[in-house]
Amino acid sequence: MDKKLKVAIMAEPFQNASLNPYLGAVDLMRSVGYNFGNLAFWHATYKILSEHPCKRFSWDSKPDEFYDVDVLVFPCANWLNENQNLGGLAQLVREVDKPVLVFGLGAQADTEEKPPRLPEGTIQFLREVSLRTPNLFVRGDFSKKLVESVGIRNVIVGACPSVMVNSNPNLGRVIQEKLNKVSSLNERSFAIHGACRSDQAIRGEKIFFQWLKLYKGDYIVQEPISLVKVLLNEELIASEVEDLKIRAITLEPNENPEAVISLLKKHAIFFNDISSWILRLRQYEITVNTRIHGSLLSIAAETPGICFYHDTRTKELCEATMIPALSVQKFEQIGTDLPELIRTANFSGERFDNNRRELAGQYASIMEKSGLLVPDFLRNLAE
Repeated sequence: MDKKLKVAIMAEPFQNASLNPYLGAVDLMRSVGYNFGNLAFWHATYKILSEHPCKRFSWDSKPDEFYDVDVLVFPCANWLNENQNLGGLAQLVREVDKPVLVFGLGAQADTEEKPPRLPEGTIQFLREVSLRTPNLFVRGDFSKKLVESVGIRNVIVGACPSVMVNSNPNLGRVIQEKLNKVSSLNERSFAIHGACRSDQAIRGEKIFFQWLKLYKGDYIVQEPISLVKVLLNEELIASEVEDLKIRAITLEPNENPEAVISLLKKHAIFFNDISSWILRLRQYEITVNTRIHGSLLSIAAETPGICFYHDTRTKELCEATMIPALSVQKFEQIGTDLPELIRTANFSGERFDNNRRELAGQYASIMEKSGLLVPDFLRNLAE
């Protein structure tokens, strides 16, 4: 029997550091890359590569650490932006000079009309990777066009590995059936993945806050660290106090900021591992979200989740995965009419399942081209 290739995955909590219940908020957030949502695509990547021995590497890994590695795998987020220079990773890929897989690489911009200007180091990273991979998997069409604009041609829209977390090939049908039964929000029957602070996202966040007051759902936090500190009863530094105050005033300008923060703390929770997160999500009838990975994990839990997209990153992933979604502008217009929100999201379980089958086939194909074994669950999804 041939020896299985060894894979190095760029992800922080490979040894489950985030599961240490005694970590302070700063170390806990550091262990998950400062956003609990990262756990979704890291978990999915490990699952896809489960047939192979894996080791972890990080942003500051050195080339000599990869002497026993056959393939490098980058589970990515919105790395294509003006403020993040991937020159260090470009040098690493070039010096290690082994096959590379890139999953879920996305561009960050407020609108499609203003794509980011990529730093030269990031362009070099894309070029080095393109020379060592059959295809570079990006999140959606916007990211694909951006990567192609710098001369890279072996680019495929592969959405995000997170859409593969649930192995049920009929997942879309399950979500469709449950979505058809949801008619209203009831106490503790729903959850919100929120706490986004962009100018567009805040339009939805304001409605979320009113829902918390009226219907008393759960408020699932992926970041910021200031809110995680509040939930862990830790002391905040001055900048974190100011951050929370600004968030509170933005959500509800007519209330005392301390009262707003108190309400958030009453309903907010966070999860430092995927299993607990998904188990909790299974308890709800629906989730409403400005967080894309909160939405994808809700779907993975077989609980309908609607994502209100607010930038190119969330929009293209909603489109590429075909989950229930609509813009925050539409959300603002419709407001609290949940049946109308569901109709406007225009979800089709059949389209979702067919699309996920195609995505699974793409992941299976690139693994085979790279000499990697395709796990049974992924092969079954692709059939």
